Amino acid sequence: MDHGDLRGGGAGFVGCAEPPPEAGDDALAGDYDPEVDAATIDRTDILQATRLAMRRALAALAVRPDAVITDAVPFDDLGVPCLAVIKGDALCHAVACASILAKVERDRMLRELDLEHPVYGLAEHKGYGAPAHLEILRSIGPSPVHRLTFGRVLPRRGCRLPEAA
Repeated sequence: MDHGDLRGGGAGFVGCAEPPPEAGDDALAGDYDPEVDAATIDRTDILQATRLAMRRALAALAVRPDAVITDAVPFDDLGVPCLAVIKGDALCHAVACASILAKVERDRMLRELDLEHPVYGLAEHKGYGAPAHLEILRSIGPSPVHRLTFGRVLPRRGCRLPEAA
């Protein structure tokens, strides 16, 4: 598969931290399940949930690493040195690869969730604030898998969802 020129020290698509075309994405991901559900994110916050998922990923490794490099998420209690690199996905090939794997897994999970909750179009726009998704949230409200603390899901007093285009 030709992904163009070398960028940022990475091969082809890696330098931009975007997955390759969807055909074959599942072959990249493997069978690892780091999932942190929406309720956990709502109960803690997105940073703590991210750290929890990263700890789970580290614990699931067959070989303990000598060090960990993250995309700006610091840790001081992993039991191995951690280097939190700002814009790590642009500066570090390994972080860019991990970012791609995370996006592939997210997209796979959203395709699965789309089968359970098809009205939200999760497979189509990957859960981002697409105008069609925001309109659905306005008209029928969130599904059980939506993060209720995310402002665009349940607007708070003084906050408004952007108007659909």
